[in-house]
Amino acid sequence: MILDHASKYFWKGTTDEMRAVFEATISLTMLYHKLIGMPISYDADSCRAIEKAMVLSATKQPFKTEVIVRIDEKRIKEKVNGRKKGPYSYIELDGSMFELHVKAEYGSAYAKVGMKYVEELDYPLMYIEEAGKVNFTR
Repeated sequence: MILDHASKYFWKGTTDEMRAVFEATISLTMLYHKLIGMPISYDADSCRAIEKAMVLSATKQPFKTEVIVRIDEKRIKEKVNGRKKGPYSYIELDGSMFELHVKAEYGSAYAKVGMKYVEELDYPLMYIEEAGKVNFTR
């Protein structure tokens, strides 16, 4: 494991699993708030470029081992097509237009967290997908 000079600032009862969840959630929240309100028009290349930039940004943060950003082109296309054509025909991303997944590993543990729009709740829900011990036999 990488030496973590910040660990002394955490509660002494913090387990590796708790810290992995904490670390994954930091990036999930950062991604969500960076994407909300971002101007976009329907263009598959633009969507892929934004996804790639967000993944590169989040993976620079400590302990991240996997980041997935998926922009829902269909939802964007529906909203953009409903607008008049011209310089103001773009829309802004909202929580119903993308899905996020982040995995962090800390010490002997990992955590996977996600965010997706849940129709039933009419809400972009952030949640813990999975957490546990790292399998060192990979």
